[in-house]
Amino acid sequence: MYSFTFTKKSEKLFRKQDALFKKRLVNKLTLLKTVDDIFQYLTRLENMEPYTHRLRIWDMRFLLMLNPDDENNFYILKFGKRWDIYK
Repeated sequence: MYSFTFTKKSEKLFRKQDALFKKRLVNKLTLLKTVDDIFQYLTRLENMEPYTHRLRIWDMRFLLMLNPDDENNFYILKFGKRWDIYK
């Protein structure tokens, strides 16, 4: 079973979002926690340290870091609109 952990910065940003966005994110993360192969839903990122994977939900992109000590835990480091997130 996979788990997702917000960093303090991303949690603060999450709290500022509207209710619809929060509901979509919680539903998607709940679904992803139960899948057998989560990597079919995540895109691997190269040359974007410390980010290791990307998750797309609607028009938002989430930049994740796989915990090196626990292969089933991802840190949500940053998220935003597609056109702003990679800057």
